[in-house]
Amino acid sequence: MRLDSKYYSYCKEIGLMKENFSKQGALDSIKKEVCSTAAADPAFAALVQKLTLNSPEVSTRVCVLYSYSADVDYVVGGNIKSGTVSNFGYAGVPDSLHITDYKGNGEYTVLQDVSSIPYTMYNDENLFTYEQIKSALTKAIDDQLPKSTTSFKSRDWHVSAYFVPVLNVLIKYGGKTYYMNFNLQNGCYHWDYPDNPALIKKGMKARFLSFWAKTGGLLLAIIGALSGITAASGSNKIGLLAILPVIINFIIVKKTKKSKAYCKKLFIKNPNMTMVTALKSGLTVLILGVVSFLVGVIANGG
Repeated sequence: MRLDSKYYSYCKEIGLMKENFSKQGALDSIKKEVCSTAAADPAFAALVQKLTLNSPEVSTRVCVLYSYSADVDYVVGGNIKSGTVSNFGYAGVPDSLHITDYKGNGEYTVLQDVSSIPYTMYNDENLFTYEQIKSALTKAIDDQLPKSTTSFKSRDWHVSAYFVPVLNVLIKYGGKTYYMNFNLQNGCYHWDYPDNPALIKKGMKARFLSFWAKTGGLLLAIIGALSGITAASGSNKIGLLAILPVIINFIIVKKTKKSKAYCKKLFIKNPNMTMVTALKSGLTVLILGVVSFLVGVIANGG
């Protein structure tokens, strides 16, 4: 959306924040992060790697940030008090861009007309008419006053708008839209990507193997425990030792049960994890099952 002065006629000051980082450097940073992330879909990373500043997926936009201040009279416990409420307000911007954090002194250029900004708007939902800004400011003031305030009235207020330039990358892939942004003022950025299907498949394989390892371990432990009980009913009390692994196995299975969604993300969150590490609980149950089985068999003189 193009910037329109009608939304900012009430502003005390309008400013465009200084671009302390080059657009090419910003794009290179995003490409480096995505392409070096093992958790990202390699096919998606290949698309990102091909991007240039002239690509249709790449653009520079601005996020609007409001600075407001109001002198307020408010009533608490029947007493009239006075104070000044001030803060920043913004919406529709990823928190990771930290648009209220400035590099250096937060330099900006004062503008007479927002239409002179050569970029389009990023957070369109953060536009306010005069009446809308008054309503939004009333709520912002109310949120900052003591909870016991019964009423308040502003004696004077003003709002300024500052525009933060952001390099924006938008890629549609696999039926979804992925956004990556770089704050050209302070250098903060974030990236998004589809998960690596190979790692998802690996996580589901680990779930499958773990299930059967635990199932096999439990069955062997139960068989071993039954054999041990049979032996103990005679003269060989050592067979009772075969019962302990069964108890331990049931505890492990209960405590390490994971959902399908968790397993899909297992290697996405830990790309360097080995399959043995992922199967640790399943292998433990299987080993204990084998131990229980052998103790039961030996106790029975087998």
